[in-house]
Amino acid sequence: MKLYVREVLKPYVRTNSKPLTSPLVHQDKVWSAVFSPDGTRVVTASLDKTARIWDAARGKPLTSPMVHEEVGRAVFSPDGMRVVTAGSDGTARVWDAATGLPLTRPLEHQLGVRSIAFSPDGTRIVTASEDRTARVWDAATGLPLTSPLKHQGRVVSATFSPDGTRIVTARPWLNAAPLCSPIRACSCAACPRACRRIRTDEGCRLAADVRTTWPRRSSRARDTTPCPRLT
Repeated sequence: MKLYVREVLKPYVRTNSKPLTSPLVHQDKVWSAVFSPDGTRVVTASLDKTARIWDAARGKPLTSPMVHEEVGRAVFSPDGMRVVTAGSDGTARVWDAATGLPLTRPLEHQLGVRSIAFSPDGTRIVTASEDRTARVWDAATGLPLTSPLKHQGRVVSATFSPDGTRIVTARPWLNAAPLCSPIRACSCAACPRACRRIRTDEGCRLAADVRTTWPRRSSRARDTTPCPRLT
């Protein structure tokens, strides 16, 4: 599959702008493409069982392929020095962004990993998996920092709060997404992946049957009061 870096003049507006680089080519579908924090590189994740790091200005690969079973997502650490990938083999893997070599042991789940995120300071990683758990890991060693954060169904998204003290997780559901001020989120019922865009402020709790907030150092969910549901 070919991926292009294009100049975007206005967000969400289709333009006739020409590609800025040669295509970023994988041998199968590309599931994810993310810029590095400084905007100089792009990391792509593909069903061809690789993730790749590219020069954002020239479209040229900067490292050898990072081989990982059917990679669904790849993201840079906040300092841009590492990449973490999520694979269908039930692992997340941490890589050196300069060399493409693995840095830690695999972060292991029992089923495929759907979501990965670094903490704001880059010291921890949270993973969400089809095995009905989310987990928090030491980004330097690959060792778990808490027991599994258990859910009643597969977990499709997990991310840290801006201060790194809390985690929010999401799993699929059939009814409408709850909306709780000051939570600002698009309708996750229509687009589960959009749950990554959630931003939380102190004092609001999310419905435990849909999304749960967790204290960083504990694997026990906070006692939450369900938010009003959208109609």
